[in-house]
Amino acid sequence: MSEQDASQSSHSVLRGLWRPGIVVAIIVAAIILVQPGQIAENTAVMRQWFRDQGLTGLLSFLGFYVIASVCFVPQSGLKIAAGAVYGSAIGIAVASIGSILGATSCFFIARYVARGSLLRRLKQKPRFRRLDDMTGEHGAIIVATSRLFPIVPGILINYLFGLTKLRAKTFIVWSWICKLPGIVVIVVGTDVVVQGTQEGQVPWGLVFVVIAVLALMAIAAPFVYRRFREQQRASRERGDDSPTADGA
Repeated sequence: MSEQDASQSSHSVLRGLWRPGIVVAIIVAAIILVQPGQIAENTAVMRQWFRDQGLTGLLSFLGFYVIASVCFVPQSGLKIAAGAVYGSAIGIAVASIGSILGATSCFFIARYVARGSLLRRLKQKPRFRRLDDMTGEHGAIIVATSRLFPIVPGILINYLFGLTKLRAKTFIVWSWICKLPGIVVIVVGTDVVVQGTQEGQVPWGLVFVVIAVLALMAIAAPFVYRRFREQQRASRERGDDSPTADGA
């Protein structure tokens, strides 16, 4: 709305796009620094091994993905592994399912295992009370903002949302929708590098997919950020006009 908000929006867009871009850049740098033939050979062997395992290999990979997500293993590495092992289409499906199952596991652990004692302490903090009220009223936009502008690591966000009033359905649906673009960029970007090293030519179709998704994220991010700021201002105005929420 104001010039300051516009400036913050543009900075937030860049902040939301840098992680997938950095991951793809690291993959490309690894190819330059390491023998491409060696990477191609090792990746081909790994892909073939997992394909030979069939459904068992797929379920094992998914299970590891979920456990690693709960145990604070960086998600980017898991997405790279999915793209390297299964390629673009299956890799996106595996990473998407594994990511949302891991996020949902963290959410329910926080809600039903750790919520009691932690919640009593957090309720004393005004910032948490404000977040709690906002997730209860505007859950979708809060989840979308946290996924597109990951200032706080996603795994911590999963646990934190489990402590709030946020509905589980809202968390799962909007987390999946807003995680998907980043998953596509990293998984397909990995597949681009793998195919390039194995076949000796750039799969331009996949490159255009990565560019298109990054462009889509750049277009959607300012809209999401503006909506978040509007809801934030509305919540503050209501807070000024009404007594403090009881936190039930």
